[in-house]
Order: sequence, then C-alpha cells, then structure tokens
Amino acid sequence: ARDRLGGRIFTRREPGVTLPIELGAEFIHGRSPATFAWLARSNTAVVDADGERWLLRDGEPQPSDDLFAQMKRGLANVPRPRKDLPFSEFLEHVAPRKLSPAARQLARRLVEGFDAADATRVSTLATLEEWSGDSAADAPTFRPLGGYATVVDGLVSGLDTDRVRIRLNTIVHSIHWQRGRVTIEAMKHGRPSTVQGRRAIITLPLGVLQLGAGITGAVRFAPDPRKQKALATLAAGPVIKVVLHFREPFWEQIDDGRYRNAAFFNSPGAPFPTFWSTRPLRGSLLNAWAGGPNAARLFGKSEAEL
Repeated sequence: ARDRLGGRIFTRREPGVTLPIELGAEFIHGRSPATFAWLARSNTAVVDADGERWLLRDGEPQPSDDLFAQMKRGLANVPRPRKDLPFSEFLEHVAPRKLSPAARQLARRLVEGFDAADATRVSTLATLEEWSGDSAADAPTFRPLGGYATVVDGLVSGLDTDRVRIRLNTIVHSIHWQRGRVTIEAMKHGRPSTVQGRRAIITLPLGVLQLGAGITGAVRFAPDPRKQKALATLAAGPVIKVVLHFREPFWEQIDDGRYRNAAFFNSPGAPFPTFWSTRPLRGSLLNAWAGGPNAARLFGKSEAEL
C-alpha cells in the first residue's frame, strides 16, 4: 500500500548527514542464520555494534554491565513457573528471593524498553525463553553497513522480473478465496485494481488484521476465515523513536572523553529512557527510544513536544 518497499525497514539519507538514518529496524540481535544468509545474498557487510553501556544511578552515569550479568544469574536460579503469568506478577511474587530490587527494576525496564511490552500483560514464559536465547539484550549486536535498505535493495534486485511484479501504492480492500483460487481487489491511485492467483500469502500488519469489518482501512475476507478471536489475543508493542542529529558528538568529549566508546545510555524514569550512538562508526547521530508504557505515555504529543 505504501509508495516504497521495506515496511518497518525504512532507511533515509539526508544531506549533511554522513550515516544512514534508520527510522525503522536498525539492529541485528544475535547471529540469526536467516538474516545473515540474506545479508550474504545481498552482498551487505555488517558492523559489530557492541560498545559500553551506561546507566544513570543517583544522578551519575555508571557502567551497567555488572547489573545485567547479576540479573541473568539470578533469573537462571529462579524456577520457571509451571503456569504462565504476567511478567510483572513474576517479578513481584516469584523472583524477589533470587533478584535484588535493582535487578528486578532492570528486568522490568528491559521488558518494557527492549521488548516494548507491557509488563502487566506480557507472557513470563515467552520472556524468559527469549532472554535465554541467541537474540537476548546481551547477545552480540550488529548493523548492516549502509543501513537496512541495502538488504531490501538486494532482495529486490534478485527477483525474477519475468515472474514477479511489484505493485506499490496498491491498497487492498477485499480478498475473495476458495480452494485453488484467490481474487484480490484493491485501489491504485484511486482506480480499481484486481489480482488473481491460486494462492495468497497475507502479511498485513497486525493492526490492520485486527480492524473490524466496515472500519476504514480494514480488509474484508470472503468467506470470513474466522481468525479474529486468535488475532485479538496478540499485541504489538508501541514504540516512539527519535533520531537526533547534532553539530558534533558532544558525548565523546565531556568528562574528559569518559563516554567516547559508549553505545547505550539508560536513564530510568526519563520520558525517553534509552539513547544509543552509532558505535562503532563515529558520527553525530543519537537515537532516543521509548517503548511499551513509556511510548504509550508519549502518544498524542506533537513533534515539538517530543
């Protein structure tokens, strides 16, 4: 439906800014075989985005890696609940014997920031499984050199143009399906457009799929595949990300260069609790991140207020 490819991958380049600006996906968390295979196919190099992490404690930035390691050791010693429960209840009633108050606070910040989830709703079992996997917050972190758009460009250039046709600005409003036949009706620049095939793979955003029939932007399925009950149990975490471009990387110079190699800054309780630099590349971009409840509290504010 958009006028561009990529969806939540959205790399922009601006005059006077030497580095790619990632308005969407930015990091590769862990060594995902699928992601690295696509990077190789698109001939895209990656850079190691690891660096120092700083946490504001008692008004003073301090290295945060020790607390993260302490939290993971504590969680490893907490028996996993047999029955799932919201993560906030797990922290309040199950974990206190193994986790210090500071470690529990970090765990809540991670689930609300890194996962952009609501701790009062998100699954404890799913969260613990994720944090013990290869893409946890402390896993190796990478960036595609030149931005994620290079991966999208590589995917598109590899398409067989004799068999594949990409239609941009095409807004689907109904899908009629039966065994062996699918008809998709859409609007393209205000004019009707129809596509037919034997099968269709539906990759619409969750928010669009959850819209009820008759609501603007909804897609009507005929017959109704009766997925709404299942879709209603899913949620996407809200995020507000602001990319800031400064005249110079001031954080590399203050306090006698103490933060020169900083990758992440965390300030619990701030409207934007997390900031990160473009490490290992040296540039004057800072990214501000608010996820989960922090993002929800910022909804509706103007660009100037943010």
